[in-house]
Amino acid sequence: MTTPTTSATPENAPPVQVPKAAVAAPPVQVRVAAPLAPPQVIPRAEELKTDHAWSDRLPTKSPWRLWLEAHLQNLGGDNLLQSSFSISAIVHSLLVVLLGLLLIPHEAGPTNALVIVAQVGAEAGSPTQLASKAAAFSGDGFQLSTAVQPNAEVSVNVPRSNSEPPPSSTIVPWDLGLDRHTAEHYHDKGENNPYSGLDGRNPSFRDSLVGQPGGPTRRSEEAVERGLKWLAAHQRPDGSWHFDLHKGPCQGQCGNSGNVGSTTAATSMALLAFLGAGYTQLDGPYREVVQRGLYYLERKLVFTPQGADYRDATQYGMYSQGLTTIVLCEALIMTRDPGLRKYAQPAVDFIIAAQDPRGGGWRYTPGEPGDTTVTAWQVMALKSARAAYLRVPSQTVAKVSQFFNHVQSENGAAYGYLSSGKEPTTTAVGLLCRMLLGWPREQPQLAQGVVYLAGRGPSPQDMYYNYYATQTLHHFGGPLWITWNEKLREFLVKTQSSTGHENGSWQFEDEHESGTKGGRLYNTCMAIMTLEVYYRYLPIYNDDAHQPRRPGR
Repeated sequence: MTTPTTSATPENAPPVQVPKAAVAAPPVQVRVAAPLAPPQVIPRAEELKTDHAWSDRLPTKSPWRLWLEAHLQNLGGDNLLQSSFSISAIVHSLLVVLLGLLLIPHEAGPTNALVIVAQVGAEAGSPTQLASKAAAFSGDGFQLSTAVQPNAEVSVNVPRSNSEPPPSSTIVPWDLGLDRHTAEHYHDKGENNPYSGLDGRNPSFRDSLVGQPGGPTRRSEEAVERGLKWLAAHQRPDGSWHFDLHKGPCQGQCGNSGNVGSTTAATSMALLAFLGAGYTQLDGPYREVVQRGLYYLERKLVFTPQGADYRDATQYGMYSQGLTTIVLCEALIMTRDPGLRKYAQPAVDFIIAAQDPRGGGWRYTPGEPGDTTVTAWQVMALKSARAAYLRVPSQTVAKVSQFFNHVQSENGAAYGYLSSGKEPTTTAVGLLCRMLLGWPREQPQLAQGVVYLAGRGPSPQDMYYNYYATQTLHHFGGPLWITWNEKLREFLVKTQSSTGHENGSWQFEDEHESGTKGGRLYNTCMAIMTLEVYYRYLPIYNDDAHQPRRPGR
């Protein structure tokens, strides 16, 4: 599940472009992440069903509140005297703090505003030049809007704290597409966020896409269902999945077991495949499968003052954190089950606290300088969190753009792993994240990167590359997507196993060792989610002739 490091000399690239349509961002919020404290295990799901007091105290509350309640639980028996002293100390401490706030003078400082001035350069190539390159790959006409003009200046007022250092001038603000009042409107009415991109996950819409240009076929949809059936058959009795197929119902009857030990990552990948098809714990033929998987994730939660830790004590901890958080957020969006919120928000909080405070990315452990692949899963988790109306500070998202500025090359058309570079997989990852972070379709570097990926075409071995590149091409749309889709869709249909216990699964060996370490379970999940791309996330830029419109619109 790792990606090889690419060493390259950082380039003095011009500032990243800030389109006028994406510059309105909410005020910057600052969250100071303290070092992670030793984990504290909370009650399991079975206990929460009978102990409502504990259920109400799950980690949506502050660490101070949890600490106070923990002391109050000691009342009674031999702990009565000790707890009395604790309560007395708490009360007196609070009084001292209150007096201090009243007596110490507070001098209000001036309100500062950061003005971002960005230049939109043309070094990456004009849309006309890119169109000619694209036509060479597709054989069809290719047009890009020229709404973004070179050397246009855009000023943005972003309120910030006096104590916070100014963000980089190359930050691209992230806007979900909803203002506060619109978001509250949908939330108060109990409706899903129409901009979440998940409203294509219903049987009627899936059916309507079959046979459309750039869409699925009946055979590819059958491959998805066969893959889900294989996954359901390999779920363990406790609701989890394991990359090592010897540790589940399969008992090694399928070849190509993986060796990654994280059951939260394996379980989350399997659940993402079911959710991508529109099957939840409340609806669809796999209700019990999804419900048992969610219960398992809830039991695996470890609570810390920074939030819900789902890293599963493995080498690839933040991969597991990101995957699990996406599952919880997507299930919350799709079902509006209030019970999921108390798990999803703390999981998001942990991601926020684990961000590298300097570089803005994530890697295997909290606070570690980031890499492109781990950061991408956290970006998708934060995007899902905002779509679920969970709290995500704007400053956290702004720092992510700083990270991608650091690993980009060719002015943002290509991306490296730990530093500036140009590799197919990390470029696909970086471009998708730029889309999620607000780049418009007219961004010249975006088109340049898409042309690069389309020119390489799908990989016959690397499903990690295929997974990200497929999403990038799908969101971008156009003739390049049509060509890419036909090749990869038919390749996956033909390479799905059709005999024995492996019937419905996939296995590939890639240069990053993901296929070996994750094994057949990993490859099957990635292949299913890739074949679900048409409705799993609706296109970000849905005004293209080759892209489906949102249901009912």
